[in-house]
Amino acid sequence: MRVAVYGTLRGGQPNWRHYLRGRSEYVGKYRVAGFELRAPNPYSFPFALTGDGEITVDVFEVGADVLKDLDRLEGYPRMYNRKAVEIGGADAWIYFSENEGHRTLNLIDSGDWLSYKKEYPYENA
Repeated sequence: MRVAVYGTLRGGQPNWRHYLRGRSEYVGKYRVAGFELRAPNPYSFPFALTGDGEITVDVFEVGADVLKDLDRLEGYPRMYNRKAVEIGGADAWIYFSENEGHRTLNLIDSGDWLSYKKEYPYENA
């Protein structure tokens, strides 16, 4: 099965190292319509919410054991929900927030968490 990740699970990020490196196969980088990214700040982590935008995701092929670990990490179904979306000709699970309070957080206009973080030199020092 596939997962589409957009924040700390993207390639090279801290949770990728712990949960996906060596346990998944990278499929590719995509833009996915129907979502927006919001975050308290670039030093936190983002929330994807349904919306009119597009977000950048990395897609990985994972086994059931990895998906179970990701569900635990993402607090599924309490903190995040997940649904299958068509990406690159196949379905992939994507975690998203249904907490309307998250809509008050900073909108990441580019829809790309890694680009947003690069705008803040302290994070990349």
